[in-house]
Amino acid sequence: MQYEPFYVINLEIPRDCDDLQQCLDSFFHKRVVKDYQHQGRRVHASHRQLISKLPNVLCIHLKRFIWVDHLIKMKDFVAFEPIIEIQNEWLAANLQSNKKKEYRLFSVVEHIGEWAHRGHYINYALDANDDWKKFDDTKINVRDLDSVQNTAQAYILFYELVY
Repeated sequence: MQYEPFYVINLEIPRDCDDLQQCLDSFFHKRVVKDYQHQGRRVHASHRQLISKLPNVLCIHLKRFIWVDHLIKMKDFVAFEPIIEIQNEWLAANLQSNKKKEYRLFSVVEHIGEWAHRGHYINYALDANDDWKKFDDTKINVRDLDSVQNTAQAYILFYELVY
């Protein structure tokens, strides 16, 4: 088993993925490695990502730019919740317990545009009073959580650990 620190979870958006939960389930799913060889012999092997230490801030990047003959942007809407619970099956044995491990959404980055090399970024973030604000260059507007969840095509999501 190999441990690597992480600062961002880079999530692919699988076909027919409707929400962040499905993307996370896919990311943490155990995968069989075909034709894996060890010391010249073919052996059964699998690969799985697990979290061994929960970060205070969980940064989730949805991979919206993919290569299919050329770079394209995936425009699929991926629903996201204000609270996500980290499932025990996503955790290394040392973290698994009956205690809830929840993260609260506090910021959403959205990329506007067709291309990876140009576009416009908008940020939605909670302020000190727990009110949602939309930051678009010099314009700052008040938003409610429903409008953020229903209109933002999330590119990067920031969640904070709830103690």
